[in-house]
Amino acid sequence: MLLIKSKILLIFLLFFQYSLFSEDIDSLSKEYPKIGSVLNVSYNFSFSDIRLLQSIKDSIPRYAFGENYGMILGVYYEHPFNYKYALMLQGLYSVHFADIYTNINSNIFLNNQTYNILSRHKLSTDLTSLLFEPLLKVLLFDKLSFIGGFNIGVRFEKIVEHEETIISPDNISFPGNVKTRNLEDNLTPIDGFRAALVGGLIYDIPIDVNEKFIVSPQVSFSYGFSDVARNFSWDVNTFRTGVILKYVPLAEKKNKNKTEYESEHIELIDTIKIRKADIAGNVIMEGVAKSYIDTIRVGNIKKISTVKLRVDTLFIPDITTREIKKEDDSLTIWATSEKSGIFPISEIRIEDFLSTTILPILNYIFFYENSADIPQRYIKITKESSEGFDFKNLINKPTLEVYSNILNILGWRMRNKTKSKITITGCNSGKDFEEPSVSEKRANTVKDYLTDVWGIDPKRIQVKARNLPSKSSTLNDSDGVAENRRVEITSDDWDLVAPLILRDTFRVVSPMFLKFNLDYKKRSDIQKWTVKVFDDNKIIRTFRGEGILPDTVLWDLNERQDVIYDLKKGFYFQVEVLDNQNRLIRSNIEKINVDHITVHKKILINEGDKRIDRYSLILFDFNTAELGTINTKIMNYINSNINESSSVIVEGFTDRVGDEAYNLELSKRRAMSVFKLIKIKSKSAMGYGESNLLFDNELPEGRFYNRTVRVIVETPILNNFDFK
Repeated sequence: MLLIKSKILLIFLLFFQYSLFSEDIDSLSKEYPKIGSVLNVSYNFSFSDIRLLQSIKDSIPRYAFGENYGMILGVYYEHPFNYKYALMLQGLYSVHFADIYTNINSNIFLNNQTYNILSRHKLSTDLTSLLFEPLLKVLLFDKLSFIGGFNIGVRFEKIVEHEETIISPDNISFPGNVKTRNLEDNLTPIDGFRAALVGGLIYDIPIDVNEKFIVSPQVSFSYGFSDVARNFSWDVNTFRTGVILKYVPLAEKKNKNKTEYESEHIELIDTIKIRKADIAGNVIMEGVAKSYIDTIRVGNIKKISTVKLRVDTLFIPDITTREIKKEDDSLTIWATSEKSGIFPISEIRIEDFLSTTILPILNYIFFYENSADIPQRYIKITKESSEGFDFKNLINKPTLEVYSNILNILGWRMRNKTKSKITITGCNSGKDFEEPSVSEKRANTVKDYLTDVWGIDPKRIQVKARNLPSKSSTLNDSDGVAENRRVEITSDDWDLVAPLILRDTFRVVSPMFLKFNLDYKKRSDIQKWTVKVFDDNKIIRTFRGEGILPDTVLWDLNERQDVIYDLKKGFYFQVEVLDNQNRLIRSNIEKINVDHITVHKKILINEGDKRIDRYSLILFDFNTAELGTINTKIMNYINSNINESSSVIVEGFTDRVGDEAYNLELSKRRAMSVFKLIKIKSKSAMGYGESNLLFDNELPEGRFYNRTVRVIVETPILNNFDFK
């Protein structure tokens, strides 16, 4: 029996060591050491074949069983290796008694006669011990982990007692007229030593926002490896359940680097415009100034603004056009919204909303065929200019423009996380026309940029090379071949590969489209036509065409939202045509006013407001709808930032590669995999397939960013700021 147990222990220790030091750990999360206290209740059950005892000696098995309850108290330390694996060390004080029972028929010689009796045998011992318990913790999913290891310890008491009690017949007693006697079997404890194999489950529940305090319910089973006494085999096994109260001393450093503070004082004068038909000119009414403190964090920069705001009211005459003498009254232009039909509009509205945007970081660099040079579309800077690299400049930038800074984002993060390390894996397309050696050259090119420009210690960068990526795209399509020509950057440090979380204002233009209606009596008698949009200083947008003048021209206002935002006084538009007689004919000039509704203005006029948060999940691998570990972490973040008053829209997308019908179904499955994890009732999901391509699919990164799910959350705001 001892030989069998020794083999089991050896196999378990080899597995423990392999799991702990495996080089295939793909870790993407940053964890911190934890300390705490342990409180467990134990259910202990024992069994033994006691026929070898001197007082029982028998040739057939005599099995004894027993059960007891106990309590375990202790201290706890957890050392994480990465997001998935951690070492748990526990020092435990276990209060535990063990009793086993069995009934045996035997003969007893009393008063010169032999009697057959049925007696109950009870063996008892005190197993109260001090235990040391090292365990390997392996994350299964979300916050549930498997724990496995062993414990060893010493007992305080080393006495094993054996009692025999006569059950029947009633008229028989032991000498001294007693029903119970103590038997001396020369039971020898094993030097007070205890050992057991341990396996179980543990679930971590953070109880504060910063995850500094954690309650961890656990359940485990201990298989007794050591016998209670030397004379015979007596196994004691234990079920344990209870909680570990954990404290994370370094939790405040989570998702933070050294915080830098910036402050500014701003004086703003905003204006509410109201149209009145009974006034001949503009009338302004000055408002009352109010002050408040506004704080925004971008990366490791915390900006504190002291804002003094005054909102004035401007009453203007209800005149919406600027009359300019026209060369030909038959050519006219007016603006409507896309859905308003023929009714003219004279104003567009830009409304600001507080917003949090999660932007995924694609940790791939793509290369041209047989080339190890970083393509020009990636933004490369000098060593001197790296000192001035600022995350704030990425706010409100298009996704692919942010991605083009991937090497600088990674370099900035590694410079600020001085102990972090990365692995750069070079890959190739797997085709005969591409040299296998180009994989390593590509990886070294990326490494050289990080060491030369960002000053990263080469010892912190491991270079690997392979042919196809471990999760390759299809080889039957030129798009898939291009996607496999890449360098992959991975790290055990979550802060290096985490998505960008940008907090800023999100602007919505209403209407989204402006429709220019064109009317001309001689519509077909022209060579070319032009619609111009301009302000007092510059041309904003131009539409041109040849031949017949169209009825309408549609302008997507979101394409120049940044320009429109700066047009405080509005903008003008006009159409001109060159007819077949080479005469240039211009229409009237019309004006569109811009009403900018800021967050500050909505606060002061008590207008209902809402947050609009936009989350893009880390990109899905080719042809899959599985979330993966990083997306699960993002979903946890999303659920922690919504409430029952929020409404959620989930949109799934694919790239252009593959069958259109299949891609539509794949996008729906991606959306539903996220939809099921949203923990509120007001939610909807839809899939667009390749019908709505978010990014340029001519580029590999554009296709990867299209393999995504977008989550849009709108949450009403009751009170934005505290006024002073």
